[in-house]
Amino acid sequence: ENYKPQWVVAQSKTPSSSAIAENAQAGSLAVFLAKDGTDAVPEVVKYSIADARPAIGLSAFKIDADDGTFSLLAESPESSLPIILDFEAITHPTLAQGKISFTIAAVDPFGETTTHNFVLSVTDVNEPPTMGSSSGNVDENAASGTVAIASMNPTDVDAADWNDVSGSTRLSLEIITGDNSGHFKIDAAFNLMTTAIPISFEGFAGSSISLGLRVADVGGLTENGIASIVVKDLNEKPSLADVGVSVDEDAPVGTLITTLAATDPDTAHSFAYTIQTAGWTPFKIN
Repeated sequence: ENYKPQWVVAQSKTPSSSAIAENAQAGSLAVFLAKDGTDAVPEVVKYSIADARPAIGLSAFKIDADDGTFSLLAESPESSLPIILDFEAITHPTLAQGKISFTIAAVDPFGETTTHNFVLSVTDVNEPPTMGSSSGNVDENAASGTVAIASMNPTDVDAADWNDVSGSTRLSLEIITGDNSGHFKIDAAFNLMTTAIPISFEGFAGSSISLGLRVADVGGLTENGIASIVVKDLNEKPSLADVGVSVDEDAPVGTLITTLAATDPDTAHSFAYTIQTAGWTPFKIN
């Protein structure tokens, strides 16, 4: 009579569970051992993964049919793409996040099969946040607190870097370069950038300001990014200083009394002068 193979649970063989960190390198994780010793003549046992949930268990792992060594693959057999275990992407239908359940089968040459349930825990590893680039614009001389960039959008795949209740971020943001005069500040609660003090368009060599940013997660991992802000030029009032002059009585018509010199913070300008005194005046201005 032919009997089913029997699992050997000893000397670290045929475990019921194991763990591996996300993003781990390919390699062996466990050894499953079954023997067909109840038959009069012991037979060779072959091993296979009969089922796995979620599906990554079937595509990312293998078991050696001859010796039962269970391993993480380096690349997908179907696509040849590298295999990366991502804790956040492994969702089991009934078990906790990061769990993969396997049914390991051992079969003898006559088709007698026995199965063993195995759960692999992919453990979460702190991964760095991402910052990327952002941009915005603001009018020159805008009041302090004016929004310059409406959304900074740092991201992090780790749940620990997000507030479970409100969904707000626990990531911290700072400006690290490009703002020595303190023109901008970051509102971390709303992930936006505002003006800290009014900005003069003419105070910069160009209208675009490039700021270096840094985002840090609760575990201290960081990434840098760039924010570009365009300061929009506005037409500003010219200035004309008060002057005191005198002229001789009976001076001929056309006598030069003074030369006025207005100033304007805008780089492109021309002036038109008028006398604002109401009623008749003996003077004119060119």
